[in-house]
Amino acid sequence: MSKNFDDFKNSTYATLKTTISGDVNVVLGIIETLLQAQAKDLEKTFTNQKINDLLKRIDELESQVDELSK
Repeated sequence: MSKNFDDFKNSTYATLKTTISGDVNVVLGIIETLLQAQAKDLEKTFTNQKINDLLKRIDELESQVDELSK
């Protein structure tokens, strides 16, 4: 996970430990927020991987063009 997500998670857990008084809605809200943050982090990771794959493919195609140009 990204550092920002880990910092957010740790801060949320610290707040949770000091403020919770059995209110299930608070817990559910925090869990939902954490899941949304994790989803955004995973989406960025997936997008970056797709970009890296495309850049690799572009490099391969450029190499083929160079060979065909000889």
